Amino acid sequence: MKLNYKIALTSLLSLALSNTAYAEDLSAILKKVEQLSTEGNYSKALEELSWAKKELEGQYLKKLVTFLPDTLNGFTGEKPESSSAMGFTTTSRVYKSGENTAKVEINGGAGAGAQGGMGGLAALGQMAALMGQQSGQTAMRINGRTANLQDDSGELTIFLNGGTMLAIKQESGKVDLKAMAEAINMDAIEKYLSGSK
Repeated sequence: MKLNYKIALTSLLSLALSNTAYAEDLSAILKKVEQLSTEGNYSKALEELSWAKKELEGQYLKKLVTFLPDTLNGFTGEKPESSSAMGFTTTSRVYKSGENTAKVEINGGAGAGAQGGMGGLAALGQMAALMGQQSGQTAMRINGRTANLQDDSGELTIFLNGGTMLAIKQESGKVDLKAMAEAINMDAIEKYLSGSK
């Protein structure tokens, strides 16, 4: 009976600690990496380094969310969401005003300087918008940046410097996509993503 009590207590403690250790202190992780490296335990040092990278990516996404304000052009934002997979990030927020709903997304590489694949994709989109319009598309400039409006789907894509794309999708009702885009601080997004202070 005493053994079952100890097992249960140990399990409960490890469960509690796993939740509190979710966001470890970055400096503690890096100190451990340095210690393991000094000891020649490179395998464990690399493992710890991957945890440091995860912690930094979490902080990066947390900051990126701040560029989608609580209110935007008369719309109220719901809880923002972020995800990162295979080097690409998507940070989004749904905005509502009565029956009108729009979703704003920042799509790009995972971290400053990691815009590689998205940069190429964004450049293709910019080139297509500049070369001429296809049926159902309208090319325009918003805050000095190339943008493309898909008339049939109600989606506006703005191509930011560095390969990031800002997409605004009308989900229901009537939304002035251009006015909503103009209300977003694109300069601040670009500055953050480029690593500038």
